[in-house]
Amino acid sequence: MIQENIEAIDNEVLRLHQKWKLLKQVFGSDEKVAFLNEAAPVFFSYIFNSMLFDIVLSFSRLLDPRASCGDENLSFKNLLSEISDSSLNAQLSKLISELEDKTQAIETWRNKKLAHNDLSHMLKNISMPPIQVNEVTKALAIIREIMKMLRQRFNFPQMLYEISMLSDPGDGKSLLYYLKYGFEAFKEDSSTDERLEIYVRRDHDIIKWLKD
Repeated sequence: MIQENIEAIDNEVLRLHQKWKLLKQVFGSDEKVAFLNEAAPVFFSYIFNSMLFDIVLSFSRLLDPRASCGDENLSFKNLLSEISDSSLNAQLSKLISELEDKTQAIETWRNKKLAHNDLSHMLKNISMPPIQVNEVTKALAIIREIMKMLRQRFNFPQMLYEISMLSDPGDGKSLLYYLKYGFEAFKEDSSTDERLEIYVRRDHDIIKWLKD
């Protein structure tokens, strides 16, 4: 049973690393954010918040209690309750406590804004704590250490979660590439009379495509 739970939580950890990779690829620098704001500020603001909130909830689910409302959760604390090895249990408990410390801002967002609309925060317009990049990076490192211990103890091959941080075709870098290419083509098309004719024709075709 515990092997199945480790496999399931391993998939969640891998997806969390992938989500963080995509967020950093698209919004990971002031230059990229400025470019996206030039393209479609309302849309990309929504995308950023949606991606960040998804990451917040992914962290929170991993730190859920063993059970909620009588139903067991797929969480580190649930796995901990199944481990009888006192030494391993103590080591994992320490790492989980460190993880909780690094994700305090994340839990505040989950409890006060995302999973619930905390009344006092909403009525008094209380600001939420910032989610710092370095804290997320440290939290991911702790999660990897937890998974390393679990995989070693229960004879799973080691997983290099950092590999999910590498670029793949069709990821966030691909999106930025085509957006940037489009902007450069737009500038070229409007630079001379000859290119302007191409721009007008292409602009008409794109607007028609968007309407369809």
